[in-house]
Amino acid sequence: MTFSYEEATALVTGPGSPMEIADTEIDGISYRAFVNAPTSLRELFAGARERGDATFLVYEDERWSFADVMRHVDAVAALLVGRYGVRRGDRVAIGMRNVPEWVISFAAILSVGAISVSLNAWWSEDELDYGLADSGATVLIADPERVAHTEAAAKRLGISVLAVRSDEVPEGVDRLEDVLVLGSPMPDVEVLPDDDATILYTSGTTGKPKGIVHTTGGYSVGTYLSTKYVFDLREEDTYWCTADIGWVTGHSYVVYGPLANGATTLMFEGVPNYPSISRFWDVVDKHKVN
Repeated sequence: MTFSYEEATALVTGPGSPMEIADTEIDGISYRAFVNAPTSLRELFAGARERGDATFLVYEDERWSFADVMRHVDAVAALLVGRYGVRRGDRVAIGMRNVPEWVISFAAILSVGAISVSLNAWWSEDELDYGLADSGATVLIADPERVAHTEAAAKRLGISVLAVRSDEVPEGVDRLEDVLVLGSPMPDVEVLPDDDATILYTSGTTGKPKGIVHTTGGYSVGTYLSTKYVFDLREEDTYWCTADIGWVTGHSYVVYGPLANGATTLMFEGVPNYPSISRFWDVVDKHKVN
């Protein structure tokens, strides 16, 4: 039996199918949308709880299970709402290299309906200042280098700063280890499919970097499906995307895709050809990347 493209599409996306598509209206504009897709990234992240003790994140010699990550996501989400007063639609910036706290912060921000602002880890102090001011961020979660580089801007803009993996911090900056209460429940917040989710900045090569906004629902569907069907990523796989998470590739395929598909994702800091060209293959061999 053979089908035309139109017939196959109608069969796969018809009523009652897992990929069912139906008409919907957003801001007065009609769209075709997946009926069974997660309604928001909050819902997508919550699905990770079902994977329990399976490994989700591998970072150097650290291994984080889905349960470990989600326990920290809940606690950071509670911290954002309870300590910093973050509400749906507020902007919370992330400024750090590729470390597990990036993923945890990102998931926590989106789970409480706030907007994640990705600050390029390679930006200068002036560029970080611009990103914080332009985005209207009220909270910054950052590693030690970004805490130092944003100290003046955060004070001037009245931004609360939460430092990760930091031994010492400037006055007025919280250390995550000092204020995080593991076991705190995820705050009850409604997040809608078309709420703004992320602001990612362009490179700025032709002028000032411009903040690009993604909404929560459609982006989760696109990255889930591309990871599942284009990459054929499965739960038993260990997957490595070498991109910086602050860029769209890293957002999509270090965090969203593997998390949505229940696979193990490898986080990497640095470049895969330093200190020698064999580092790439050493990492693959060490962590059994397939």
